[in-house]
Amino acid sequence: MLLRGYSILGTLLLALSVSSPAFAAGKGKKKASDSAEAAKEGDEKTADEKTADEKAEAKAEARKAKRDKKKKGKKGKAEEEKAAEEAAEKEAAEKEAGSDALGTSAASSEQAEMPDPTVWEKPPEEKEKPKPKDTPAPVAEKGDNRPWSAGIAAGWAFKTDRATANLGSDPYFLGAGIRAGYEFDFKLYLGIWFNWYLGTSTTGSGARLNLAEKTTHANYWQFGVDIGYDWWIADIIVRPSMQLGEAIAVTDVSGPTTTVGDFMLGPGLTVIYPWDNLFIGGEFRGNIVTADGVSALLIAVQFGMRFEG
Repeated sequence: MLLRGYSILGTLLLALSVSSPAFAAGKGKKKASDSAEAAKEGDEKTADEKTADEKAEAKAEARKAKRDKKKKGKKGKAEEEKAAEEAAEKEAAEKEAGSDALGTSAASSEQAEMPDPTVWEKPPEEKEKPKPKDTPAPVAEKGDNRPWSAGIAAGWAFKTDRATANLGSDPYFLGAGIRAGYEFDFKLYLGIWFNWYLGTSTTGSGARLNLAEKTTHANYWQFGVDIGYDWWIADIIVRPSMQLGEAIAVTDVSGPTTTVGDFMLGPGLTVIYPWDNLFIGGEFRGNIVTADGVSALLIAVQFGMRFEG
């Protein structure tokens, strides 16, 4: 029995000795398999990480390239501006150099043209200078700054009526008077006037009436207002106007001296030439006396002064 026990124990030991290498081999195989799997997983993990790192590096390179591109663009623009400024400065320097060269050449040409002071030369003949054209000065209306006027008149009045009415003789003949007035901005003239006429004397016989020879005399005093329009033609004033007033005849035809007054109007034309503050002119006018008065034509000259307003 003891032998049987030894034989069983030996068998077990033998079995254990045989199975231990197999177990160890299997355990080694398992460990190798685990190691292979772990290595595979590590390789896979390393590949993924490598891919992620490559992607990150690609992105970083893309961003860097973008930044470099922007910097390059700014730098390129700055370089272009700088190049343009340099080109402009160069062009200006060339122009300045050209003008200096031109000035130098002009100076040299002037120096070349300057004659030698030691050599006598015949003076050049002076060319006749063209006469300056006389430009007429603009004509100013002198009446604008001298609207007031005053003067005297003298002339001769010709009786137009055949009869002398009840005056006995011609009341006109030589005459003298005064004129004064104001010219408005719109060229309307408003003035006053006075005329005194010397008149004539008539000597007659009343034989048919058994009357003695008698001499009668008559003359006119006329005055009133004058309304006209000053029409400036160059330096001359042409003034059509109308005189309105009273004609008073002084006569002694009936013995004692008497006066007869009648309304009168006098259409006429006055031409005046002013210079500085003086004027001279001529007047042609008709004296139309109403009622029993005597009418006439007056030709007179005027002389006076013009004043500032």
